[in-house]
Amino acid sequence: MAKFAFGEEKLTIIDAKGYQIDLSMQEAVSLLYWLSDQKAALFHRSRHEVEPEKQPEKHFQQLEAFQVEYKIHPLLEDDNSFAQG
Repeated sequence: MAKFAFGEEKLTIIDAKGYQIDLSMQEAVSLLYWLSDQKAALFHRSRHEVEPEKQPEKHFQQLEAFQVEYKIHPLLEDDNSFAQG
């Protein structure tokens, strides 16, 4: 399961293997809105139906409560994938 650390200026997500990603607050809010848009599909998979909510504060609470698992695209795991020069 992923762990979430909420800081003053960033959200840090750490997966079970220790991979870490830091998101700015804007990126974290964008992620929460995306997750909210995907909420029906996520709950359908777990056989629960809940109406999507549009309040960002609740999204942060839900994200922390659900301990959302995610997979990193293989290209993002390679440190040299996006190297310049």
